[in-house]
Amino acid sequence: MKSLPLQPFTTANFSPEGGGIDFLGLRWVSLTIVGRDLVPQLNNVTRDMGLFALGAWIPWKFRQLCRSNRDYTEPKYKVFREKVEVAISMTYRGEASLRRQYGVVRRQLGSTQKVTADQRLTFKAAQRGEQNTLYAAANYGPALQALGLVQTYRSRTEGGTPLRIPVLSEDADTLQIVTAVDRSMRVSRKYSLLDSLDIASANWGIIHDLGDAGLDPAVYRAKSFQRFKEVL
Repeated sequence: MKSLPLQPFTTANFSPEGGGIDFLGLRWVSLTIVGRDLVPQLNNVTRDMGLFALGAWIPWKFRQLCRSNRDYTEPKYKVFREKVEVAISMTYRGEASLRRQYGVVRRQLGSTQKVTADQRLTFKAAQRGEQNTLYAAANYGPALQALGLVQTYRSRTEGGTPLRIPVLSEDADTLQIVTAVDRSMRVSRKYSLLDSLDIASANWGIIHDLGDAGLDPAVYRAKSFQRFKEVL
């Protein structure tokens, strides 16, 4: 065996370009510290408090709108979720003409979706897929569970049929968050679009009105939501 070097050295063929994402061998250490010891499932995508709030509000509002188990189904939840998600993403666009007094959303999911003058609020019409949903594994889905805003992604009907619908946590803090969101958006004259399980279309005037009322996630940075922020 050759003797150990007495001073720092590099390999004979050293290239400053390098390659890979873990050239120092520290990625596992970093992921373990963040994922196990700090806040599990948060990542560089989960960057905006307002999207956590709206992500909890969507399944809560869906449950409120269901008059019976005939309404509480995966297809109807999908219709409602997509309607709200496409509308949220439309608030990011300049055509919405929002006041932006609290800045812009840091991670604009769906910002490249197709938008027309009168947009049908479905993923198919907006030409986006399920990997782009707020609840996808790479986005806010795991973080919503890790923070305790939703309990599970498998709810059940009275007959015991498993459903892939988020279930809101039953604690008082989570309820305070979703009711604050709902109370804020009820100020909008166009709230009826969100107060229904039906598929809908929206123009920029509707999105502007709903966005300023709370459909724009950045709205929740306002001082009036101070208690809301403390709870979250």
